[in-house]
Amino acid sequence: MPWTVRLRRLLAEHRGAALLAAALCGAAAIWLMGPWPSRASRGGDDPGRTWVVKRMHVRSGVWALGELAASRSLVVKNRLPGADGRILWIVEDGAEVKEEDVLVRFDSSGFETELARLESESAGQKATVEAARQNRLSEQSRAEQQNASAASKVAGARLRQKTVEQGEGPMEERRLEGEFQKAQEEERRWNGYVEELTRVQESGRNVAGELKTASEKLVELREKSALAKKQLVGFREFVLPAKGEEARAAVGDAEEERRRTEETGRYLVARAVSEIEKVRAQANAVEARMRDLTQIIVDATIQAPASGLVVLRENFIEGRTRKPQAGDRVYQDFPLLELPDPSSMEVRARVRELDLESLRASRSGDVLVEAVPGEVYPAELKQVGALALKRDGEDEKYFNVSLALTRSDIRLRPGMTARVFLLRGERPGVLAIPREYIASRGGGFVCQVRDSRGRLTEKPIELGAEGRVVTEVRSGLREGDVVVAFR
Repeated sequence: MPWTVRLRRLLAEHRGAALLAAALCGAAAIWLMGPWPSRASRGGDDPGRTWVVKRMHVRSGVWALGELAASRSLVVKNRLPGADGRILWIVEDGAEVKEEDVLVRFDSSGFETELARLESESAGQKATVEAARQNRLSEQSRAEQQNASAASKVAGARLRQKTVEQGEGPMEERRLEGEFQKAQEEERRWNGYVEELTRVQESGRNVAGELKTASEKLVELREKSALAKKQLVGFREFVLPAKGEEARAAVGDAEEERRRTEETGRYLVARAVSEIEKVRAQANAVEARMRDLTQIIVDATIQAPASGLVVLRENFIEGRTRKPQAGDRVYQDFPLLELPDPSSMEVRARVRELDLESLRASRSGDVLVEAVPGEVYPAELKQVGALALKRDGEDEKYFNVSLALTRSDIRLRPGMTARVFLLRGERPGVLAIPREYIASRGGGFVCQVRDSRGRLTEKPIELGAEGRVVTEVRSGLREGDVVVAFR
C-alpha cells in the first residue's frame, strides 16, 4: 500500500481528535522523511494497529491552518461611469472561462438612448457647421469686393490729387501766366504807340483823334493786364492751394473709408469664423460624447482578459457583505471578480504569537490540501505579517503568514483549506512512533509493547519533539520493539 494512502487513512482516523486540533493551532511537529514502513515491518497481520520501532529521519516545525490563494490575479471591475451600474447577468462563482468569454453584462439601455439622441443631434450640427462655413465664405467674398472698391476709390483720389498738383494746376497757372504776359505785351505796345502819337502832336500835326482812340485803347489794355495779373495771383495763392488741399482731403477720406471697410470686413469674417468654431466645438463635443457612449456600451459587456477560474469578490453591497449578483447596482471601478492564475498559488495562514520565534528560522515548509489528499506541496515562506492581530472573542493573538507553492497543480483552487507545516529543524536517526500509540498516564506518557509471546505491557516513555504523525521517543523503547495502538 503506498505511503500516501496510509497517510490518508491515518488522517481520517484522527480527523476529530483533540490532539490533532491542538497540532493545527500551531504545536511543534515532526514530518517523517523516507518511505513508509512495509507491512512486515509493522508486525502481524494488522498493519494499522502495530508499529515496529526503528530509527528515522524526522523534521520538526510549526503547524498552521490557512487557505489557498493565487499569487497573481486579474481583478475585473465595473468600468461604467457613475454609481448606478445595474448588473443584468454575471458568471457563476467558480466557473472556468476562456479568454474573451463574457463575464458580466450591465444594463446599458440608458446610454443607448442617449447615443441615439446624440446621433440625431449630430446630423443637425453637421448641417449647422456647413451653413456657418458657407456664411464665412460669403463674408470673405463680400469683404474682398468691398476692400477692392475702397482701394479703387483711394487710387482715384490719389490720381485726382496728382492731376491737380502736377497736371491741371500747373497748366492753368501757365495759361494765366501767358494771358498776363500777353496783356502786358499789348499794353506796352499801345503805350509806345500813344507816346509816339503824343510826340507827333507836339510837333504840330493834328493827330488828336487818333491819340484819343489810342489812349482809350491803352486804358482798356491796362485794365485787362491788371485783371490778368489779379487772376494769376489769385490762382497761385488761393485757387491752386485750395484744389490741392481738396484733392489731399479726398485721398485721406478715401483711405479712411478703405480702413473702415477693411476693419468691417475683418470683423464680419472673424465673427463668421468664430461662429464656425462655436458650432464645430459643439459638434466635436457631441461626437466625443458619442465616442464615450459607444465605449461605455462596449464596456457594459465585460469579457475575460485571460483564461482562468472565476472568483466572485465579496464586498459591502446593499447593507451587507456578499458577492455580486444580477440586479445589483454598483459604482464605477467596483471590484466584481478575480481571475486567479492557478500556476502561481500560495497559502495564506495564521500562526500563533507564541510560535513566532520558531518562524524566524523557517524559510520553507510543506502544504497539505484537504481537497487533494495524499499530496504534499513544497512551499517557500514569503512573508510574515508585521502586526499581531486578534480575533473577536479570543485572547490569543496571531500573525498572518504567506507561503508560495513551488509546484503547481491544476486541481488546486483558491479558497481551498490547507494545512501548512513550517520547517524548524531536522532530527536524523531518532526513534519515533505515531501519536496514536501514545497515551497519557499520571502526568507522563506510556505505550503498549507486545512481547514475543504476544502479551501487552504498558511502558513509561520520555517524549521528544511532537508532530502530526510521529513523536520522538527519547527513552523507554528500543529499536525493534513492537508497539500497539490504544483503542
